[in-house]
Amino acid sequence: MNTSLLEITYFALPLVIMGFFLKYVFKLDSTLLLPSAIMFVLFVVLTACSPLTPKKFESQLFTLFCILEVVALVVGIVLLAKTQIVWKHFFISLSFQLFYWILLFYYGGIRFTHKFGA
Repeated sequence: MNTSLLEITYFALPLVIMGFFLKYVFKLDSTLLLPSAIMFVLFVVLTACSPLTPKKFESQLFTLFCILEVVALVVGIVLLAKTQIVWKHFFISLSFQLFYWILLFYYGGIRFTHKFGA
C-alpha cells in the first residue's frame, strides 16, 4: 500500500484552497493554518510509513495515529499562540480547519491501519 503523489494532493489541495481563501477573501494571516499544516505533514509521514507497520494490530495503530495527530494539533496551536495572533481570527479560520482536521483523522487513520487494501 504505497501512498502516491495524487493521494497526497487530494489532502494538500484543500489546505492550499483554505490558505488562499483566508488570505484573499477574509484578509487574514495565513499562519493561522499552522496547526493544519503540521497535521498534514504528519499525515503524509505516517501514511508513507504505513507499509512498514504490522497489519494485524489495527486498533492499536489507529489509536497511535490519533494520539500523534492530537499531539501535532496541540503543538500547532501552542506554536500559533506564541506568534501573538488575534484569537478572533483563529476562531474564524477554525470553521474552515475543523472539517479538514476531521478528514485527516478519518482517512489518515484508515490509511495507517491498512483498511484500504493493497
